[in-house]
Amino acid sequence: MFWGIIIQPNGSFESTCEDILHITQVCLQEELKDEKMHRAFIKIDKEEVCIASISGKNLNSPVSIIIEPEHSFTLLNKTQNVIYISGYTIAQNKPSPEMEDSLVIEKQQLAKSRKSEKRKSIVAPKKPLSPASKKIVRIGGVEKSIPIESYEERLKKQNRRQRFNNAFI
Repeated sequence: MFWGIIIQPNGSFESTCEDILHITQVCLQEELKDEKMHRAFIKIDKEEVCIASISGKNLNSPVSIIIEPEHSFTLLNKTQNVIYISGYTIAQNKPSPEMEDSLVIEKQQLAKSRKSEKRKSIVAPKKPLSPASKKIVRIGGVEKSIPIESYEERLKKQNRRQRFNNAFI
């Protein structure tokens, strides 16, 4: 949105921005009271800086000054002439309470889905595979190759273990 201010001779303008302020132009009035060098200053955090030096030959000076939201600043006119300062504001997209609630819910759902992904285990497929079948799994960003056994192969291993254990009883 357009922004502009007129500062009277030896005057000042003090403000605090709610949005980002981009100052783009500093101009002098058309009829000058004197032809010497004219300067406009900005004061932020007790530090004063010249933002434009304008002579009688050229009545305007393009500038690019960005003031962040919530910063207090003072524009100073230390001349005998009127200074016009213009620019524009950039509105900050502040989330509404409803949007903040939905963002919190989305973050919680994302955290839950990540936890459930970590807990997932590999389930043997229903149709039998050859003993050399392997599945590539990504765990913590590292790819690992895991052999997959069919249901029948698992039963055979369990039966062998039971027979072996029963032999010592």
